[in-house]
Amino acid sequence: MNWLPKRRPSPALIISLIALFVALGGTGYAAVHLGKNTVGTRQLKKNAVTSAKVKNGSLTGADIRAGSIKGTSLNLGALGTVPAATNATNAVNAANAGTAAVSNSIASVIYVAGNAVTAPHSTGPDPFDESDQSNATCPAGTVVIGAGSVSGSSGIEVSEESITSSTPGGPPDTVRVYFDNFRTDDVDNNFAEAVCAVVHSPNDQIPPPVIAPAKKSGSRR
Repeated sequence: MNWLPKRRPSPALIISLIALFVALGGTGYAAVHLGKNTVGTRQLKKNAVTSAKVKNGSLTGADIRAGSIKGTSLNLGALGTVPAATNATNAVNAANAGTAAVSNSIASVIYVAGNAVTAPHSTGPDPFDESDQSNATCPAGTVVIGAGSVSGSSGIEVSEESITSSTPGGPPDTVRVYFDNFRTDDVDNNFAEAVCAVVHSPNDQIPPPVIAPAKKSGSRR
């Protein structure tokens, strides 16, 4: 059997192998160990930075462009109640609104129609006859803040309208109306109307005025 003669590698081959190893090792080094400040926006792919790559608590308001976050970007249902606005929940009824002082005494306004009465035609020497009484009474806890009436036809007018209480000594909660008839036929569907409002406390009611007794007139000298 013939053996190949043993030959030492030439210096050129040794240098080539060393250069190859250095080149391969240098490429691996560059791929794993990047120099400081060597990666910029051009080296990053689009959408390459994800939430998992961002350190929690590292971003600040300065990192977000002003006006870039809109209401549509937020989950408004997860915001809850603003701590500094704990009284804003009651602002629906303007309970704490300084500019809405009137709402402290008036919470709501409703209209109440009284019972319908017939204004009869004239049957006597007087040119008109008066109807029965129509009462429009506000619900419990409300008082009259306005009064009116509705007539069923022309030729009917109010002969008497008053605001009174449905209970002795109670608040003014009832509008009472009588109707006159100047026609020659009966007219139905006439009724009083009351404008009612909720009163939060008796202190909100204005007491009736005190009428001073009339002074006796003396004889002139």
